[in-house]
Amino acid sequence: MSLIFGVFKGMYYKDIIPRFNLTIIILLLLNSYVLFSLVNGDLAINSPSTETVIGAQETSKYVGTITLEADALPLEDTTASIVLEFVYNLVILILLNVAFINYLYKDNTRSFFLFIGALCVFFSEIIQYVTRFPSEEISLNIICFLLIVSGFMCFYLFAIQNATKNVKMVELD
Repeated sequence: MSLIFGVFKGMYYKDIIPRFNLTIIILLLLNSYVLFSLVNGDLAINSPSTETVIGAQETSKYVGTITLEADALPLEDTTASIVLEFVYNLVILILLNVAFINYLYKDNTRSFFLFIGALCVFFSEIIQYVTRFPSEEISLNIICFLLIVSGFMCFYLFAIQNATKNVKMVELD
């Protein structure tokens, strides 16, 4: 959220809204669709009729019986956790959109690092959402880890660009 507020401070809305009004409308429509899909996915996974829809009773003869200890089960999805996840996904999407508009508006290295960092974090979260629980696939976990580390490294490069920009170059004669 602090990244979003920091980028908002450096934007001039009188220039941005007329120049990118179609882009902003398309991004709002895409965000609403993504959030709607994520919420419906959470509700469908947690619905009591999921077992009959998926056909879990018929698949047990093919998959085998799996027993899990109570400590190994993930936390139950409550309304509060679904709302918290919705807000978190909303913040990530807003950060991605603000970083994208900022990159289109400023078109410099600093805004590029912010956009690539937000993109890496967004795709890392999408991979985590798709796997839903810790995956047996090591490659997905490695990709997710590399994306999140790359995203935060880009955020770091975004942060130090401002500090090193004001340093004067010294010429040696």
